[in-house]
Amino acid sequence: MNLFETILILISTWWMLWFGVDAVDEKIEPIREKALVVNVIDGDTIDVWYQGTTTRVRYIGIDTPEPYREGTPECGSAEATAENTKLVAGKTVELIADREDKDKYGRWLRYVYVDEVFVNAKLVQSGYATALTIPPNTTFADDFIKWASLAKDSGVGLWALPCSQAY
Repeated sequence: MNLFETILILISTWWMLWFGVDAVDEKIEPIREKALVVNVIDGDTIDVWYQGTTTRVRYIGIDTPEPYREGTPECGSAEATAENTKLVAGKTVELIADREDKDKYGRWLRYVYVDEVFVNAKLVQSGYATALTIPPNTTFADDFIKWASLAKDSGVGLWALPCSQAY
């Protein structure tokens, strides 16, 4: 071990003893914004009014049937969009980021809350969305997977539709 490595170890040890291990492993507070929902695109995407501009938001960790894919709506897309509309349309939402701020399309990636309701979770629990884990945004991945399985087993939401075998 050279002198530089020895000094680095001593400084690190002193830092942890003086400030505690939590000072080294301190978690970063996630980005949180409040915004007004001005448009519901589909079951997992909305437009919000934030600081004088409209911004597209994609819900983290979930996926719903697409209403616009290849010109034909996927089975359940209307139902998922309607449920999302019921939850968020015209309401002020709290948007919480995970580790990645935007996707490759420039949309904000967020967990969405209306008052105390965790919208991402509500859509999965009620069977209108499935879990979609895309690292590094995995804070609730295990929960979404568990809730999606329970919804499917219960036959609720999209799972009650005749075309649900497509999922």
